Amino acid sequence: MLAATTATVAAACLLPAGAALAVGGPAPTAAVSELAPAASTPSDVLASTPWVTSAAVDQDGVAVALDDPRAANFVGNAYFKADGTYTMFNLDDSPKLRGDWTVAADGSSRWINAKDAAGNVLFERTVPIVTLTGTDFTYRVVDAADASKWVDIVHTPTTHIEPGTEAATISAATAALAATPWETTSSVDQDGAAVALDDPRAANFVGNAYFKADGTYTMFNLDDSPKLRGDWEMRVVGGQLVRWINAKDADGNVLFEREVPIVKLDGAEFTYRVAGAGGAYVDIVHTPTDHAEPGTVDLAAAAAALAATPWETTGAVDQDGKPVALDDARAANFVGNAYFKSDGTFTMFNLDDSPKMHGDWEMRVVDGKLARWIAAKNDAGAVLFERIVPIVALTDAEFTYRVVDATDASKWVDIVHTPTAHPEPGTGTGGSNGGSNGGANGGSNGGANGGANGGANGGSNGGGNGQGGSAQGAKDRLAVTGGQSGGAGIVAAAIAAITGGGLLGGRVLMRRLRG
Repeated sequence: MLAATTATVAAACLLPAGAALAVGGPAPTAAVSELAPAASTPSDVLASTPWVTSAAVDQDGVAVALDDPRAANFVGNAYFKADGTYTMFNLDDSPKLRGDWTVAADGSSRWINAKDAAGNVLFERTVPIVTLTGTDFTYRVVDAADASKWVDIVHTPTTHIEPGTEAATISAATAALAATPWETTSSVDQDGAAVALDDPRAANFVGNAYFKADGTYTMFNLDDSPKLRGDWEMRVVGGQLVRWINAKDADGNVLFEREVPIVKLDGAEFTYRVAGAGGAYVDIVHTPTDHAEPGTVDLAAAAAALAATPWETTGAVDQDGKPVALDDARAANFVGNAYFKSDGTFTMFNLDDSPKMHGDWEMRVVDGKLARWIAAKNDAGAVLFERIVPIVALTDAEFTYRVVDATDASKWVDIVHTPTAHPEPGTGTGGSNGGSNGGANGGSNGGANGGANGGANGGSNGGGNGQGGSAQGAKDRLAVTGGQSGGAGIVAAAIAAITGGGLLGGRVLMRRLRG
């Protein structure tokens, strides 16, 4: 989570030097430091979120009002930084304390000092910790005159922005929201219960959103039909980070404005809260998506990029980012040289120049993602099969597509191609568009191991070292790409594609995204 973006804050146990309540007496009988899931030490837990004082309880388990003299001195918001410094504020955002802090390695106590503006230490204090988890930070304050009496000061995470950091918070949040398109993927109510996306409480907020760095946005329903467009910005309102939008009609007239409080915003999640009646609410959860903004993918530019040079298979990487040898069974079928012509035809050859396949090709947008379609033909021009593969990267230096395991969509291999000057067999020429002929047997005979860009044996852009497999053999092995013979389907898995603005001009036509 962005350090300055998802401000969950909290109050701190703050005592002036001469407080009537003193720390001491017996340690809590259950001094526990239960680590939050993402944290590794008690210190990590305390620094993982801002804290607000939310309750107080005495030695008998009786609630103590936060304005009770026994508790009032310990109420506010506290920000414990990972660098070992802290700031504390009253609930009206007036300054309270600042200085250094530590937590005992076993989570049994928290120490602070308090410093003046010049950095001079005013006092130090240690308090025993009763509970320290990702959702509860409670410490004990013992009566100085009677150690059998105490008050436990309870803190919970808060999204209150640290006073004085508003500008930095807004800047970081703006960058985070504009960094990627977002798709609504779930929603949760005030009780933590899942809310279906077609539930009336959530349905109006479901779709794909594209927040641009220029302060404009577009939103689309999941079927790519238009939803909203207008202006947006991040704001801090009453200490809370919010996202503001207006919605405009086709003429630019403002239809309405809306602010929603941010619950979480980082590189992996964008969640805001929609208030309901009687204190109820629904948190709308979004995660990054590679779904291309409708109407923005420049297919002509993508086609030009693919046709600009012949391509040779030079690498392969699996879903974990590990290199896959080109003779590995997962990649071998996709190794070779490919020549995509500007007239919409292609030829593919094994690395030994034996023919693999030939046919027609084009770039398409499928399920919001850039993809390359091919149809393999025999010598008579009859279509043997069609296949679509999702594009992971397409620049003037790289062409990579994804092959997903037909039996497990969580596993895949990205097949990497780079430009080559290898002449197209039968033409004596390489360079742009490769040449005119794909070899007499290019369509009906795919290599036994596939081919650099498809091969009748099961690779829309693969390559191989083998000789001779028949067109029927190609059909039998189409499952490698998740397709089927004759009408090979679209690979069923999330894949990287163009986002937020279609293909870019210049060298980089499509940015590489991780799967």
